[in-house]
Amino acid sequence: MRGAAAVPLTGMLTAVEPGRIAYAANTTAVDAATVQQLGMVSAAYRRGYQQIPAPALLNSARSHFQLLASLRPERQTGEVRKGLLSQMGQMAALAGAVAFLDLGAREDGKGYTATGLELAKASGDQDLYALCWAGRAFQTAYEGDREGGVDCALAAVDHAKNASARIRAWCAAAASEMHASISDEKGCRGFLDDARQHIAAPQDDDRWRGIGWFDAAKLDAYEGGDLVRLGNHEKALARLDTALEHLDPSMRRHRATAHADRADAYTTAGHPEAAIDDAHAALALLEQVHHDETLRRITAVHARLRPLRLPGTRSLTEHLTDVRHSMETACRTALAWNSCAPPKRQQEPVFPSWRGR
Repeated sequence: MRGAAAVPLTGMLTAVEPGRIAYAANTTAVDAATVQQLGMVSAAYRRGYQQIPAPALLNSARSHFQLLASLRPERQTGEVRKGLLSQMGQMAALAGAVAFLDLGAREDGKGYTATGLELAKASGDQDLYALCWAGRAFQTAYEGDREGGVDCALAAVDHAKNASARIRAWCAAAASEMHASISDEKGCRGFLDDARQHIAAPQDDDRWRGIGWFDAAKLDAYEGGDLVRLGNHEKALARLDTALEHLDPSMRRHRATAHADRADAYTTAGHPEAAIDDAHAALALLEQVHHDETLRRITAVHARLRPLRLPGTRSLTEHLTDVRHSMETACRTALAWNSCAPPKRQQEPVFPSWRGR
């Protein structure tokens, strides 16, 4: 997909990458059953975010995007066209999360998410539109613009008003984290309450466009992380204990994040040995799935523990060094034609830009 021409949405994807498979030029009609079957694949990749290693998942998302594009959505009509565009946007959103959060390829990640937003507009998929705005909130906040992250999260909540119940719950949880990051406890608490109302409501998961999964246990993990950011570490520990007790074992990235948050809370609360245990648990999960943002959090915890010169600190240093090297190597070799290693260098997104000329 590299080097693809910019495409005006008004032309509904009138040009896609030069390497399109040969028979695509003759493609005319796609039946609804095919779109439904492809949607099952798209959903499997999105749900697979829970436990599939980041390099493999990024490869899969990009390949599936290319397959969907080869079916020429601009030549289709009605629900078939919308379905193909929506699934392309889902893969762009997935690639944005994997590239930015898991592999540290921030420019690529932002480019993929921008593509997802454009395709969400084109397809009219409100769940996807809300998802992409929430993804942009994390990207903006994690690059240092926390107020900007709040703005993006509020946009996600606004666009999720007509989305599925689970997406509304997740967007509210994302907004709670953004408010916690600016020490707005009242705003954080309000969105946590909203998220609990939505997750307790009847679910319509046939509309779920989210990445991975979101349930009451993951909401507990969000609340625990929020409490860490707000400095309420004793309550954070209790909430994170509950989250880790109930998070499904398949939710490896989610569990790694919860362990990292609990390690942070234990460090501040004066329980360094417990913090070291949680840091090791998080790193063991990162070896399986990769997650650059969680690695950053563990690195910060390690820096605070190191001056204590505890016996366990040395083993944590070795474990952290090994995992960091493993993740950097996986990132560099994710795709030979699209290295994602240097996050500070401007890189051309692998997905084309779908903005109008």
